[in-house]
Amino acid sequence: MDNRIDKSGIKVILGVFVAPVLQGVILFGAAGHTMLPRFWMFLMLFFALNTTGIFNLYRQDPVLLNHRGRWRQKTDTKAWDKILLPLWAIIALYLLPAAAGLDAGRYHWGDIGILYFFPGVVLYSTGTVLIFWAMLTNTYFEMAMRIQTDRNHKVITHGPYKFIRHPGYLGMMLWGISTPLILGSQVALAVGLVAGMLLGLRTYWEDQTLMAELEGYTEYAKRTRYRLIPRVW
Repeated sequence: MDNRIDKSGIKVILGVFVAPVLQGVILFGAAGHTMLPRFWMFLMLFFALNTTGIFNLYRQDPVLLNHRGRWRQKTDTKAWDKILLPLWAIIALYLLPAAAGLDAGRYHWGDIGILYFFPGVVLYSTGTVLIFWAMLTNTYFEMAMRIQTDRNHKVITHGPYKFIRHPGYLGMMLWGISTPLILGSQVALAVGLVAGMLLGLRTYWEDQTLMAELEGYTEYAKRTRYRLIPRVW
């Protein structure tokens, strides 16, 4: 097996540098000005945490980066995920920052006070750690949902998967909650909750698919009972 990074993996790495720029354009464009310290601090946090995570993933599992970069080329992606994944991306990556810019930066429909900034930073950091911990543990953590027969797909039961079945999705849900707290927008928080509900739906459909098609997953689900929150759900 070739364990080197390829063009698809490089695109994923470059995306970590492009993403905060795009987020900034949406945030400040919707706000109409750049005099927003909480927005700048969010973008710096976004960049620092995600570049650290992607660097560690590059060192440990460049093959996963390659496959994540080729997600559009996968012909065996489940039909439901071809709709759900782009829908979540539009809401979480575009509508949420646009809502935050319009709310906290321009119209102030529902500002969230500065007291929630630091809890937001903690939750965002926790979510990022969970996401990259899941990726570093699970080499099958691709973008789209499919049974990876070309990669000898197996059930992962260690690391964060010892405690819950979908730690990466929990991390993304924490992103959806914490980002509006950092930016200071109740409207963005409502958008983040919608994005979180879509992820919850995705965990259900993913569980059903894995139980039906991936050997050993049903037994794993019986041992690891909780989908997202230990001892709760």
